[in-house]
Order: sequence, then structure tokens, then C-alpha cells
Amino acid sequence: MPIIWFEKNEDYAIWSCLNGKTGGKYLAFFNFREEAQRISCSPEAVEQFAGRTAGIRKATELWSGTDRKLAEGVLRDSVSAHGAGLFALL
Repeated sequence: MPIIWFEKNEDYAIWSCLNGKTGGKYLAFFNFREEAQRISCSPEAVEQFAGRTAGIRKATELWSGTDRKLAEGVLRDSVSAHGAGLFALL
């Protein structure tokens, strides 16, 4: 299961992971700022998921178990200062 930096800058990073055995797709958001911020990512933009995003409608935050609907195909989450969010795409 290769983990790939999808996007990174001084404020945040987004990692992606594709489980080759199960087909499971995951995104992780990391906030580097001193305050909470909203981070977003379209699974279709992740090269690692190319051709494998049809039908993705929601994501489950794996630590809390809460579901988030993708609005217009984009996962958005408010991440606390120096926090992280880990999502399974469904």
C-alpha cells in the first residue's frame, strides 16, 4: 500500500493511499498551522486513484467514525491546529 504525498505546502499536507488488495482508497489531511483550517481534496484529482473514483459519494473519518458527504465531488474537513484527519472513501 504505497502512501503518496498528493499535495504539500507550508500550511497543510494531503496524503493518499490505495490498497492494492482490497481497492480501498484513503485520504489523510494534516494541518501545520497554529489554528484550525478547512482542507479539501477531490479524489478525482489524485493520480493514484485514476479510473477508480466512480461512485465515491462519502468518506468516513476513521478515528471518529463520522461520515461526510462529498459536495460536488470534493471532500472538505475542518482540521484542528496541528491536527489530522484520516478518511476512507466510500
